[in-house]
Amino acid sequence: MHNNLGNAESFFQRSLKMREKLHGHNHLDVAQSLHNLAATMSDLKNFEQAAECMMGALEIRRSHLHKHDPVYVNSLRHMGMLYKKMNDHANACDNYKELLSIAEETTGVGSVTTAAALVNLAVSECQNKNLTSALPLYEQALDIYRDTLGPNAPETKQTLRNIAVLLYQKGDLTEAAAYYKRSMPTNGETPRW
Repeated sequence: MHNNLGNAESFFQRSLKMREKLHGHNHLDVAQSLHNLAATMSDLKNFEQAAECMMGALEIRRSHLHKHDPVYVNSLRHMGMLYKKMNDHANACDNYKELLSIAEETTGVGSVTTAAALVNLAVSECQNKNLTSALPLYEQALDIYRDTLGPNAPETKQTLRNIAVLLYQKGDLTEAAAYYKRSMPTNGETPRW
């Protein structure tokens, strides 16, 4: 597998050089090569180089695409994931805040997409030791999931578990236990975690 990734890295390096020579440094095809190279570097656990490539792709896409464009949003999401892998939780939070704003603008504040963005931001806030900031984000996501998908949806149950963990970390064991109990399968459901 590692050898295949090494071959992929070499291929994407050549592709990047060829596209830069053909189009210059600020072209969407160059951004795609940088994105592909970043994904390969991430798979190789070379997160610093992956982040550098993804940031290059993001900057090119930011200059050419509307912030609501799915390609731009995808780059932003990948950049946030790279920041998390590098334990750079402050920058991950910034990326997830931008993704949340975009989700609210494009799909509405009560959409499942917005709920997922809220959860991603809440997770990053927790990893950044901002438990107080994370709790209302989880609660808002929980309300959306419960209202749109129902109380027994996997997303609802997972968000309940996330809140339980957060409350446990804050030392609120009674409330954590109550949330955890609510996250458990009911009526013969099979757990999905």
